[in-house]
Amino acid sequence: MFSFDHSITIDRPVAEVFAYTTDPHNIPHWRPDVRQVRGAQLPLTPGSTFSEIVQFLGRKEFGMIVREWVPDRRVVLENLTGPGVRPTQRLEFAPTTTGTRLDIHVDAATSGVFRLMEPLLPAQLRKKWTGYLDNPQTHRRRRTRRRRLTVIRHGLAWGWTSAVRAGESGCSGTESGLECR
Repeated sequence: MFSFDHSITIDRPVAEVFAYTTDPHNIPHWRPDVRQVRGAQLPLTPGSTFSEIVQFLGRKEFGMIVREWVPDRRVVLENLTGPGVRPTQRLEFAPTTTGTRLDIHVDAATSGVFRLMEPLLPAQLRKKWTGYLDNPQTHRRRRTRRRRLTVIRHGLAWGWTSAVRAGESGCSGTESGLECR
């Protein structure tokens, strides 16, 4: 088993960051290795389940369950089924003077061949999560006629930061990325 932590400040209100980040349908928009989410029924509550279809050494399905749900404060998601690496993700949200601090803690149990690879996994997964959350250098953006901002390559902080810079609000996920009107 291994763990890692990551924090980021997003220039958006807690309620907006929580709503976007914890909606399973938005996960593929800010975690590009998650190709699809199946079976998510909103609103989520403790005990809710859904599956993430992930591109990780081939296409894999991970069964997830909501273990804890405190609106605008904390959500804990546990991986119940899937190959080799079973993470439990704790996302905590706190207001700051400029928006929201998002703290992520991941505990991951390994089995099979992944147990042999375990010494390499923390750095790899930390790098992945850092990229998900705050790596604007890898993101491209474009504007459409209706004056909306779409992040084509994904990233949570980049989407909200770009929306604030553009003077727009009301972000939501679309098939092509994060849309802010």
